[in-house]
Amino acid sequence: MTKLNHYTPGTPLARVVAPLVATAVSYLPPRALRPVAKPCMRLCRESRRPRLRRFASRTIDLVVGDGMTIRVNRRGRR
Repeated sequence: MTKLNHYTPGTPLARVVAPLVATAVSYLPPRALRPVAKPCMRLCRESRRPRLRRFASRTIDLVVGDGMTIRVNRRGRR
């Protein structure tokens, strides 16, 4: 199972799904992550709902943080 550095799953389901999502996202080019990351960044900054901000922050940590870390590690091994 892939070790996550930026996102810490809290539920048992998230512990199973998060590494799979991070690994799948790591195969996407950085430009393809913009449609996901940009709205999440906006929600993190502008939302007044703490739960929504937390969800957006966790999504960014998982998709952009861990996904890109896996991608860099994979390229470094080549």
